[in-house]
Amino acid sequence: MLGVSVIFSCKKARENTNTQTAADNAICEGEFMRMLPATNSIAVKTTGNGVGRVEANGYPKVTIDTNNGKWPHTMTIDYGPAPGVIDSSDGKTRSGILVISFSNYWHTNAATATMNVGAGSTYIVNGVSFQGVVTMTHNSKTSFSISVANAKCTSGYWSITYNANRTYTWVSGYNDTIPSNDVFTITGNASGTDRNGLSYTMNITSPLYKTGSCTCITQGTINYTISGGTGCILDFGNGSCDNQATVTINGNSFPITL
Repeated sequence: MLGVSVIFSCKKARENTNTQTAADNAICEGEFMRMLPATNSIAVKTTGNGVGRVEANGYPKVTIDTNNGKWPHTMTIDYGPAPGVIDSSDGKTRSGILVISFSNYWHTNAATATMNVGAGSTYIVNGVSFQGVVTMTHNSKTSFSISVANAKCTSGYWSITYNANRTYTWVSGYNDTIPSNDVFTITGNASGTDRNGLSYTMNITSPLYKTGSCTCITQGTINYTISGGTGCILDFGNGSCDNQATVTINGNSFPITL
């Protein structure tokens, strides 16, 4: 019986590790992948980020420095000091400042937007701090690429690293300035280390769907390969707007809350 117990315990530990890795990564993934739709929405509403403005009703405050008509232009999104404010776009509590440098008008093909998250001001979302360099490129009217380099997501008792390359395809909502109408599909891969220091890689095997009207990714699957583990599949569901997903390991499924 001791041998059986040890085998079961090791199997359970691997399952818990894989599940936790997927859950931690989903938190990091969700915020970094939100940055492009959020940046796009604000940039479009500010006439291609060609004019400066300040939000009238408190935080977040958006200001744009047009650099005396020269490029790059800089957009600053200020969520205020901790404990932060509830962001009406998705209901999450944010604090800190995001600074985005635009190489050209955002509607221009090949225009880039670079964001150094956490540099100079701690950026915190629902108690998790985010760091990293995000580079967004406008490939065409409905296609964007995004890379996340040297990212780190940290809570009070855990920390993970994260790097990613993604392609966004704008499915709907690109003809208006109403963020809730936006629907993006996301493809690509990522890698990093989990809270236990184990390295992982991930590939999107079914496109992820991110809508402007829902806080979390609503659909799609990701395959994880984890050092010392058996790998797992993260399934975001069938399109329902909720914070639930499923991790499957060796044919066994476990629900997680994002």
